[in-house]
Amino acid sequence: MSAVEVFILLGILVLGFTVLCVMSWRSRRFEAPLRRVARARPVRTFGMSVDARVSRQGMELPVKGRLDLVVWGDIVEVSHPFVLARFIFGQEYFFLASETTVKIIPGRRNWILIEGHWRGRTTRVWVARRDMTREIWHALIHAGASPGGPSEPVTWAAPTD
Repeated sequence: MSAVEVFILLGILVLGFTVLCVMSWRSRRFEAPLRRVARARPVRTFGMSVDARVSRQGMELPVKGRLDLVVWGDIVEVSHPFVLARFIFGQEYFFLASETTVKIIPGRRNWILIEGHWRGRTTRVWVARRDMTREIWHALIHAGASPGGPSEPVTWAAPTD
């Protein structure tokens, strides 16, 4: 590789890293009020490590590793356990439960779609953990999330774990 090729490659990598950081910063700034309120609360209502998928540019993408699902009263947090990954990759999502709907997505594995509508933006995160669907569901509903979606209400039946 010539010096020019190395310089171009490094430039592309720096540009990609910068784009990731800017996108993450915009998301963090948008969710900052919910983050501050949640982290100021002394007690977590519910906490569990979950598998997750996120929606980016209209596509459902799996997340590498597990994320933490934490309920702080009426605020739901789904975030990476490592602060650096939260910041760089934007793997931190906050939902105000009263502005959130949850829905069971049946299949080979039961996923719970958490869809938050806050300040004119919709955020979608799918969470699952083997044999724990019912506990996650009840924690989200107890926090104040509405079962179903805005266009099609769903009655939840106990999923087969």
